[in-house]
Amino acid sequence: MSVLENKSKIINSFNLLVRANPGIELVVLTQGGIVLGKVPSDEDFQNNSALKNYVEAIKAIKKDDDDKDDELPELLGLVDVTVVNGISRIHLSFTVIFVDQILGVSIGSPEIPQQN
Repeated sequence: MSVLENKSKIINSFNLLVRANPGIELVVLTQGGIVLGKVPSDEDFQNNSALKNYVEAIKAIKKDDDDKDDELPELLGLVDVTVVNGISRIHLSFTVIFVDQILGVSIGSPEIPQQN
């Protein structure tokens, strides 16, 4: 099993905990900052046309891609996202993170210090 597959399994396990416990989020540590959000549910895909269109485009690319040596990397999609980088925060309806860019994952409701 590859490192990316292991990461994906860990993330999926954490996501099950997030879904079972309302109020907590998936916390993803990347080199660019901390990303807080939830893995999209089927309802999220139906309610967010941009997310739905993105997923359809990725499916089409994967379907048309005959070159197995150049496979698309594993992806993690999140909805209701907050990206924290230093003191700045960016709120997004959804984002996609390449799994190979993930340094760590946790779950919880982290408090983000307010800037004075």
